[in-house]
Amino acid sequence: MRLLASLFFTTVVSGACAAPHPEAGDSHGGKCLTQPAVKEITDNYAQVIGNYTDSLADKFISDDFTDTSDSINVLAQQPLGSVTFPSKAAFKAGQSQLPKIPLVVKSVNAVTCDTIVLRWTQTFGNPAKPAQGISILVNAFDGKKGWQLKTLYTEFNSLTYFTNTGGSCTPPPRA
Repeated sequence: MRLLASLFFTTVVSGACAAPHPEAGDSHGGKCLTQPAVKEITDNYAQVIGNYTDSLADKFISDDFTDTSDSINVLAQQPLGSVTFPSKAAFKAGQSQLPKIPLVVKSVNAVTCDTIVLRWTQTFGNPAKPAQGISILVNAFDGKKGWQLKTLYTEFNSLTYFTNTGGSCTPPPRA
C-alpha cells in the first residue's frame, strides 16, 4: 500500500512539474503571453491611459473591446455594475477628453496565458495625492496585429481621483 501511495505521489508531482508553462500553451491560436509581450502590453496600457493617442488606441485595443469599472462609473454617474465603455469607440471618445496624467505601473502581480493583473498610480492635481488602482487586462492575439487589449477591469481610489481633480467632500464623522 505504501508503495502504491509513493508511486501515485511521484506520478502526480512529475505530471505537475512537466505541465507546460503558459508561454508554451496551445490556446489562443497557439499563442500565450511571453515576457516581452507582457512588457509591451503593460507599457501600452500605461500610455493609452496616461498619455492617450488615437493611433495607439487603434493599434493596442481590439475591435470588440469592453471596459468595466465601478470607480469610473461612480465618477461618471453611471449605474454601478454596468459596463463603463461597451466598445472601442466609446473608450476612445471618453479617453480622448481626459487630460494626460501619467500612469505609473508599480507592479505586475499575475500573468496567465492571456491576462495580466497589475497595480498602478496616477499623481496629479491639487492636493496631488497618488490615486492607486488595480487593473486586469484580458488580451487576445490577432495574427495581423499581435496582442491587443480585449477586456479591461479597473478599480481605483475614486475619492482621491475626485479630490485631485478639484472635487470636494466631507468625510463622515469618526465614531
